[in-house]
Amino acid sequence: MDASLVASIAAARLALPIPTAKLLTAWEFAKALGTSEGRQVGWPALREWLATRKFESEILEGLVPVVISRCTSKEATELRKTIQRPSLAMDVMLAAATGQSTLLPSWQGCHSGPAPKFAELSTEEALLASGRILPGLFSTEFEELQDRSGKPFLRQWAYEYQTLEATRGFPQSERFDYFANGEQGASGMVVSQRSHAARSAFLRTLAYASEYWSMPLNLAHDVATAAFPGETTLLRMAPGLPPECAGKLYGAVDGNELSAENIASRVLDALCSDPLSFPMHFSGCVYDSPMLTIDVSAFAIPVVVGYEANIWVHWYQRMLGNVQLERNSSFALVISALQDRRLAGDPSIVAPLLAPILPKRVGYFHADLIQRPPYLPAWVPGDHPILAYPREGGMALEMNGKLVGTMRHWMANWNPLVLRDAPAGTASSTHINAELVGLYENVMERKVGHACAVTIRRRTKTYGDWSSETSECIVEPG
Repeated sequence: MDASLVASIAAARLALPIPTAKLLTAWEFAKALGTSEGRQVGWPALREWLATRKFESEILEGLVPVVISRCTSKEATELRKTIQRPSLAMDVMLAAATGQSTLLPSWQGCHSGPAPKFAELSTEEALLASGRILPGLFSTEFEELQDRSGKPFLRQWAYEYQTLEATRGFPQSERFDYFANGEQGASGMVVSQRSHAARSAFLRTLAYASEYWSMPLNLAHDVATAAFPGETTLLRMAPGLPPECAGKLYGAVDGNELSAENIASRVLDALCSDPLSFPMHFSGCVYDSPMLTIDVSAFAIPVVVGYEANIWVHWYQRMLGNVQLERNSSFALVISALQDRRLAGDPSIVAPLLAPILPKRVGYFHADLIQRPPYLPAWVPGDHPILAYPREGGMALEMNGKLVGTMRHWMANWNPLVLRDAPAGTASSTHINAELVGLYENVMERKVGHACAVTIRRRTKTYGDWSSETSECIVEPG
């Protein structure tokens, strides 16, 4: 088997229906494109794959390796000439890949024209709004645009979907239960042909709105990012190897001692095995058997009298979708410096130490991150911000050019489809240099401890029903 055939097979794996499989394929392909030998055979294979895609959203998946590995303006132009299904989102992704602003639009006319006045579209409208083939974010975006502009975005979307069904065709029902590992009722994120058609219709509606309804191009580009397979910063991050403490971590709980306080303490002891490093966050399943699972989330907190663990845990959980770290032009997350302002002058001021890495729009390539989102420090004491650079296996935390911490993201007991309330098949941990913890404590005039949530699931027979109980506790600093 020659190298060009291997490259063609690798590109074709982007069509796998499981988002994590797509992401890992894109990452390996991007690494190959990063070498001269790999680019020589990989680039033609990727161009050929992009040229044969049926849907606009499939083009975006094929561009993920290019966004990760970057490309020149000349190479981006080559891809534009090859691609038969351009879209606004394609232009935005190629701009991210080249590091330049979007060029002249290549998507004009890529729609089906106005929806006929008497076209029957109620079935399509109900399907697109149901959340069965796409997350509700898409219909919410168009509902808001429709309310603000008075234009029938939802109807036009339904018409584009109906047209794609008639002209390009796709299965109305696709079965993915062979990924369920024998469990009844297992579910998860899969990307079907109907999903691709709906996403593509979404992008074609934006193309129509830009041409016929004078939708501002910058607004159209922003809304188009909802159809991205992944947010451009997070696409540069893929699951990697567990941290060095993983051996101790997964041996910390034996399944016999089921006290939430003891489980949390043992997990944190394992995470603190390196005296030069301090755990700010951990989330993962630390015990997994057919009859028992134990899932632990630990959040760094300033220890405050009267603040129970459940207050902190729920506070951090409510941040999802509401608190976002800034991104810079180098695709790093920016953790702002506090510049030595003290927080404890007023006892009522209690600042959370962590913030989730997820933006408003994540993308389905990172479906696993939605189930178990990593957290980074929300702020840093001193004069210099921390920049969190995405990479394979998580993020590197740098301050003034010096490595001061890491976020690790890895797969653990992962399955494509899982039962509702089952532990997510990934884990994450964030550590910072121990010397930084003293700076946090000086600024806050409070010690740093941990608020933990421990979820224990049990059942009495294989493939039986699970019972689940979550307890919160605080682990005081040692």
